[in-house]
This record gives sequence, structure tokens and C-alpha cells, in this order.
Amino acid sequence: MEQLKKRSTALLIVLVLILGVSGFKSRITFASYSKAAEAMFYEGVDGASIAADLESKISTAKNLIFIAEKYQKNGFDEITALKQAIESLADADSIKAKESANAKLDENYRISLTYDFRGLNDMIDKSPYHDTVEEYLKQTTGFPASILYRISGVELSRFSGGSQ
Repeated sequence: MEQLKKRSTALLIVLVLILGVSGFKSRITFASYSKAAEAMFYEGVDGASIAADLESKISTAKNLIFIAEKYQKNGFDEITALKQAIESLADADSIKAKESANAKLDENYRISLTYDFRGLNDMIDKSPYHDTVEEYLKQTTGFPASILYRISGVELSRFSGGSQ
């Protein structure tokens, strides 16, 4: 009981409480930034989002397959690879998975209609999502935010852009 009356014990208890509250608050703050960036990816502004642009890329690629298969009845490796890339992008369930599948689709989409993809990639690159991510990154740098960010365990799934 005598130990609780010491100034050093009181300071230690206060320090532990401050660190605990700071860690809890920083986790909540960083989680809200991460959630805002993710919402911007999927919902965008007025429905113009990266997720919608990726859906347009899927549609454009499917149109290319339709046209290619009219001229090549037996199919060929490029069409098969493009179909697999479309399926991967359509099935991707996270921002990281969508980024990877988008890169694979771009790899396999060198046949034609490249300008459509470049236009969509440009729209993705200029999305307000990237500003939201930059704000998130600003909030998680510097002292003590960078330390609290690491401790909080909140991670941002970042989509780098359309033209990789």
C-alpha cells in the first residue's frame, strides 16, 4: 500500500494511462482515415469512383473479346489470357486484389482499344481518392503520429493508380 503513495508510482500510472488513451484514440482516428479512403475508392464523388472505372474496363475488355471471337472462331492464347484477367478483376474483393488484377488486365490488353484503357486509367489517376489517400498519409507521418499509427494497427489498402 505504501508503494501507491510514492510520486514515481503515480507518474508511472499516469504515463500508462496517457499511452493507453493515446493508442486507443489514434487507432480510432487512423481507422476513420482508412475508411474514408476506402469509401472514396468504392463510392467516389457523385458515383465517379475507381471501382466504377474498373467495371468500365471489364466491360470494354469483354467487348474486345466479343469482337475478337467473331474473327477467330477457335480462340487463341491472348483471348484466354484476357478472359482470365477479366475474371480476376471481377472477382477481386479488396483494393489490393483489384490493383493486382487491374495490372494483369492491362498486361493482357495489348491487342486493341488501348486508347479506351488509357482514358480510363487517366480517370483513375485523377480520382479524388488519391487526394484522400494523400491526406491520410499526411496524418500518419511526423511525430508522434507515425509512432501512434504503427501502434494502432490500422492499415490502408492503397490503390496506386490506373497507369502503372
